[in-house]
Amino acid sequence: MIERLISFAAADGDAYGSIALSGERGAALLTVGERVLSLDNYVATRGSGTLRLSGEAGELILGLAAQTSQLGFETGEGRSVGVQAVGVSGESSGLEGLDGLDGFEATGVAWSIEGEDDQGGLRALWGAFDDGSLLVLFGLRPEGVPDHGDETLAAARIAKDGAVISYEQPLLSTEYDAAGSPTRATLELWGDGEDDLPTRGAGSRTGGGRSRLGDSTLEAARLALRLDGKPGVGGYEIFAS
Repeated sequence: MIERLISFAAADGDAYGSIALSGERGAALLTVGERVLSLDNYVATRGSGTLRLSGEAGELILGLAAQTSQLGFETGEGRSVGVQAVGVSGESSGLEGLDGLDGFEATGVAWSIEGEDDQGGLRALWGAFDDGSLLVLFGLRPEGVPDHGDETLAAARIAKDGAVISYEQPLLSTEYDAAGSPTRATLELWGDGEDDLPTRGAGSRTGGGRSRLGDSTLEAARLALRLDGKPGVGGYEIFAS
């Protein structure tokens, strides 16, 4: 299972990326407009506020700055998933055709997974909205379970002032194309009040692709989102062993 998943999308452009990390190896899916680049099984070097991926096609260097404190979800004894909003900047060397990644500024999320080595898959959906809020949702699927029926699903929304809204019952429905890539996500997020109406939203794929980390696959899609009528940009990432 991965240890870190970092994803970002530029609000004023088409740059999008998702990076899965395990130990000293990493995989990335990067897009600029319709151009797509997969970095499979690259060497990952993490420093203070930086992440460097190096391989045959070139090098990607990301600057990472925390924008919120980490929000933690307990998923079992000794198990947890953490997430925080991050600002992302980047530069590349030798990554042909993706010049739009040089000098970009983007909003993103950084996930951390602890004690989940026996998990078979992770789904992560996030969105940054015009009101300054951030939606985060994840699903963990046990190893050996072929579908999402038994996954642990959790979601929260972080307001611009840092206030957190947790959802008692998040529901996520996904449409896929013939190749198995997600094309649309529909959200219904229920709070803990019996009389509360759910927060509803949906996202449509605007780009993406696949990369590999060892024997596992990272499927990543950039999403155009709306949540209770508010527009936003984000991503939907699926990591499966």
